[in-house]
Amino acid sequence: MAAPPVKPEPVSTARDIPRVSRGPSTAATARHLVSLKARLTWATLTRSPAVIVGVVLGALWGLAMMLIFGFMLVSVPNILPPEGVLATAVVTGAAGTVLWWVFSIVSGRADATLHASQFALFPLPRTGIALGQVLGALVGIAGPVTAIGLVLHATMWREQPAALITALLLMPVGWVLMILGNRCFTALAERMAAKRRVGEAITLLFLVMLMLAGPMITAVMAGVGSLGESLYSVAAVLAWTPVGALWAIPADIAAGSWVMAAARIGVVVLTGAALAALWNRALRTSLEQVTGSAATGSAKQVHGAGLLDRVPARPWGTVAARSLIYWVKDPRYSGSLVVIPVMFLVFWISSSGGMGMLLFAGPFVGFLMAYAISADVAYDHKGFALHVLTGVRGWEDRLGRVIGMLLPGVPLTGLALVLACMFSDAWHLLPGLTGVGLLALLGGAGISSVISARYTFPVPLPGQSPFKTPQGFTVLNILAQMAAVLVMALFTVPAAVFLVVQMVTGNPMWGWLGLVVGALVAPAVCAGGIWLGGKWVDARAPELLSTVSSYR
Repeated sequence: MAAPPVKPEPVSTARDIPRVSRGPSTAATARHLVSLKARLTWATLTRSPAVIVGVVLGALWGLAMMLIFGFMLVSVPNILPPEGVLATAVVTGAAGTVLWWVFSIVSGRADATLHASQFALFPLPRTGIALGQVLGALVGIAGPVTAIGLVLHATMWREQPAALITALLLMPVGWVLMILGNRCFTALAERMAAKRRVGEAITLLFLVMLMLAGPMITAVMAGVGSLGESLYSVAAVLAWTPVGALWAIPADIAAGSWVMAAARIGVVVLTGAALAALWNRALRTSLEQVTGSAATGSAKQVHGAGLLDRVPARPWGTVAARSLIYWVKDPRYSGSLVVIPVMFLVFWISSSGGMGMLLFAGPFVGFLMAYAISADVAYDHKGFALHVLTGVRGWEDRLGRVIGMLLPGVPLTGLALVLACMFSDAWHLLPGLTGVGLLALLGGAGISSVISARYTFPVPLPGQSPFKTPQGFTVLNILAQMAAVLVMALFTVPAAVFLVVQMVTGNPMWGWLGLVVGALVAPAVCAGGIWLGGKWVDARAPELLSTVSSYR
């Protein structure tokens, strides 16, 4: 019997094959990222009444600074010749560009909302992510402020219509150069910060820059008037650099110097192309290496327990050793040590080499060291459980932390006292200043021992940047810290009164009396603070652990 005929299967055509979606377009991706950035920014700014108040106050302050800056720029054509307008435009434009680029080195990790690695698992085009990051920079605080600043910057050319039109047309180009440079330096900062020591160094460098910002601005403002023709020479050099060439083009167009303008445009194009290439490479690396690179290194053989083997075998000795290790290796503590020489420099500049704020550098160093341990328990975070579980008594906990602080605090305070008297040529005030310094260091340590046992507030967690604002930090925390500072300052009054009397009368006897008062009162306040703080720790150690462990 013959087999039934086989029915041929239908032939598939291209029309029958389902189409595979290519994902969103570049424009749709960029629009989605900007919308995401806007919603997240709004949610962050409105998460609590305290944050809203802070945002409003910050906005008012920023508006005031912008008005001052705008008034200065708008007034430039009225007080300077065209050459001065050109020099001002180049110098301020270059300064703004450098600020955008360099600031990312110390704050590149602050805003990771649109970081490329977060979108690596989604079918998004790389060009869309790049465009979204550029446009997303307009969302927030820095973006709108920069846009307003660029408009004000362009108004300096209002006396020359051709230059004004050119400056307005070049505004988006300047904006893109700032963002591209920011992204490139941000990628560099991420690579550098991947190494723990380098990341800590960057953080401390940022702290130094913040402290020196005031004196540097003061020096620049004081020196601009004396620069004279030198300012024009500086601007002429900057006008051929990647950060300053763009801002000199309006003057070339207004003067009809087309060759000069074309040459500067070439500098701008090469700069933008180089930055775009570097950013494209960094963006590709972020998308491909989502999990990050594995840490490499050689194992180091360690014998014993290090510093813990060299202290008395007592609970307070162990706590002191651990605290001293924190002062050396934890940037939240070591930042205080870095602040001291910078602060000394600031005081010296403010005093102009004479008797002024520099004279009180010693007591201020002691106060700073003592205040640093007022958040010791919060800095421990969950590590405070070791104290609770092992039954460390409260006074031992307090004593160990004070000793760990005094080991670097005493020599630093003493050195600051001697240097302040030497640079101020005020050796006759050394006894009285020493009495105040003793109360600031020892008395402040006693007060901090009570504060950290009775009151805690959110702080950056172990391993985080000292500048990170922790969740739950409110205006009430700031007020409580201000109250603690006031109490610590009041305890220096007994010796400070004698110092003031000596400075008014010129009688050195009052300074020696201040030293005696400080030598007697400071140890008593320190011992009393250790005892009272220890009592508080014994009474509420589990509550302290629960509170500090809840910080995120």
